[in-house]
Amino acid sequence: MEPLSFRILLSDFDVDVLPVGSDLLKDDPERLREAVTDFFVRHFRKIGGRAQVASDGKTVSIQWYPDALSGRDAIVDYSIELLRQGDYGNAEPLLRTILSRYPEDSKVLMNYGMMLSDVGRLDEAVEHLSHASRVTPDSADVWNALGVAYQRRGDRDSAKAALKRSEDIEPDNPYMLRNLGALLADDSPEHALAYLEKAVELLPDDQQAGYGYALCLHQLGRFDEADSVLIRVIEIAPHTEVAERCRELRTDIAQKNLRGAVGGGLRPDVVMYCVAALEKAAEVGPEEMQRITFEIALLGRSG
Repeated sequence: MEPLSFRILLSDFDVDVLPVGSDLLKDDPERLREAVTDFFVRHFRKIGGRAQVASDGKTVSIQWYPDALSGRDAIVDYSIELLRQGDYGNAEPLLRTILSRYPEDSKVLMNYGMMLSDVGRLDEAVEHLSHASRVTPDSADVWNALGVAYQRRGDRDSAKAALKRSEDIEPDNPYMLRNLGALLADDSPEHALAYLEKAVELLPDDQQAGYGYALCLHQLGRFDEADSVLIRVIEIAPHTEVAERCRELRTDIAQKNLRGAVGGGLRPDVVMYCVAALEKAAEVGPEEMQRITFEIALLGRSG
């Protein structure tokens, strides 16, 4: 099989992903060259086949001889798997290397753009995802990713336009439904609700979709329905950041329900329980109360 050739500038390489301290590498060009060379040899070996890597101090040249079962797609799939694992540091140099050889590869452009969006490099993300949308204008996933990058950058009009383009191409794309619903919910929760409800139906285990749906119900004052959704979202994965936001929203709902039950006045039963709790605290002493409080906090993490 013919080798695949890649060439990138050494100055474009993110030295923070290397095991040697970046300060040492900047002061030692030879060590930097060796470390970058080792990076590519190590990762191409994992992909399969044989790699020859050379550097002249300014550029890195790679000749990769894939085995019978690997090829260009193997590099892309390996890089995407690193992204799924959250290993952006190792994925980025590989994606940049592939783009240097295949600058019109929409799959690489989209995944690299989504990675840039996730790490907050939003101008770069929009640039690469816009390029991907020109290469494959009929890809709902590309327009969806571009919409998310625009939204994160604060450009709501462009975000809405990109997500609407995704909807035109694939009306039942669950990630478009989730993202467009979340965007619309800020201005028109009534309009957003149908998108978010459909997203939850298609992505029952997606906590972000569930939280967005519950938040929209909350905005509409449908607190009991929102609370039921929040409980299910927490059960999916109790210890995530989204689950914590669900708990905070459930607390807000509980407070609203307590106030609303008596038209904004005090509930005698709640006052009675609070007084009883204070009396119990005085009776058992501070050490026992600390233990009880800790136990309550642990139970509260389950909603």
